[in-house]
Amino acid sequence: QVAVTATNGPATLTFDADATGTNHIYSTAALAGLRFGNNAGDYGLTVELKQPLLFRRNSAWGLNVEFYSAIVGGSGASPTDLFFLTQGDEYCALNPSLLNTNNTFRGDVHLGERQVYAATTMLTIGNAAMPARNEMLGDGANQVILRNKSTLRYHAGAEDSATCERHVVGTGKLASTKALHLEAGAVLEPLAISGSGYGTITVETSALTADADTRYVLDLSASGEGNDGLVVNVSSPLTLTGRLELVPEADERVAVGTSWDVIQVAPTATSFTSNLKKSPGFILTTTGDAETGWTVTATAAPLASMLIVR
Repeated sequence: QVAVTATNGPATLTFDADATGTNHIYSTAALAGLRFGNNAGDYGLTVELKQPLLFRRNSAWGLNVEFYSAIVGGSGASPTDLFFLTQGDEYCALNPSLLNTNNTFRGDVHLGERQVYAATTMLTIGNAAMPARNEMLGDGANQVILRNKSTLRYHAGAEDSATCERHVVGTGKLASTKALHLEAGAVLEPLAISGSGYGTITVETSALTADADTRYVLDLSASGEGNDGLVVNVSSPLTLTGRLELVPEADERVAVGTSWDVIQVAPTATSFTSNLKKSPGFILTTTGDAETGWTVTATAAPLASMLIVR
């Protein structure tokens, strides 16, 4: 166990530039835990990022990294991204936790390696004592980028549900210890960006609800070809709301009026899968109700432009 704490009043730990412009922390041996800040009372420590910070685990078994400290730094013009990467076999795991509601850093959070590894990476927001809060992920503009076997996990603590207000993009899993609610600002964007997978985000939670302005984005362009979309698994009925958007391929043409069912959800459904591999412009229509179930259909529009109908 290694702890970086402030036991005699407030202190700041600053990560400044190295030759590459990124600071690196590697775990190459049997380190079980790494903690920043005090886990009780006055958290004391503030972590200041003047450059992106990269954690990498490349030895067997798991490493827990807990941030009780506030994380600050970065701006829209100069973001300070956080990277949590794991190399190795299935016995190698990196499990960071963000636990401070005073995180204000501006930078995306990257989970999982670009290359294909059997190792796993899971970022948990909150814990049993401090339920998940949006502020734990820093600035509201910060995205969470998933690759390979990576998970963004919300810990609801003693509360009934957790709330996700983030733009989650890539290939991986969005999970919650209890029910999960997607706020209006939430965006789920499956995308085959690099590494293994075809651009699928799997949502696993006991129950799922969403605000009407939540967005589900399927990238059907050449770079997103093979996109398998969203897979949702819950243990109780879900509430299907939000906007489904398709990113078109401008050069592709399909017959006007061609339709594909994107999502089909029964009224008592506990799961659904969306799968669409065509483009370019679509009219989206939703039919059904809570008694008969819902079907979201994409119909090719006369022009190669994206039309959205709630």
